[in-house]
Amino acid sequence: MATINVVTEDKVIVVDGVSVHYPYDHPSNLWAIQWDGSNGHAEWTDGPNTEITQSDADGYQTQWANAKSLNDAATQDAVDAADLAESSRIKGYAELRKEAYPSLKEQLDMIYWDKINSTNLWQTALSTVKTTYPK
Repeated sequence: MATINVVTEDKVIVVDGVSVHYPYDHPSNLWAIQWDGSNGHAEWTDGPNTEITQSDADGYQTQWANAKSLNDAATQDAVDAADLAESSRIKGYAELRKEAYPSLKEQLDMIYWDKINSTNLWQTALSTVKTTYPK
């Protein structure tokens, strides 16, 4: 059976050494819960300690599991957001370059006139875009 410790002031439940912070449901005068896997007690702010049952411990373990699941999902969401930001950053420069490049028709025209006039307008135009929007 799992060991369970609840510290209401810290809003933490620890199950087998794994703590999860979350605003748990508990009586307002509860100070702490201690459960060793088979026996335990509740510590009260306004009275003596009382024994708790497996059912009491199971309720806190269920709250811990639900909070852990939410925390794990939030962590995954943060990882997903970071991945999205990175892909957006990469896509961002590509989209900006795509919009900044002259159309293919204009580029072909530049290449033609560069050949005729011995200039390098096409190369300069593309280099400017690449410099303005680096990878």
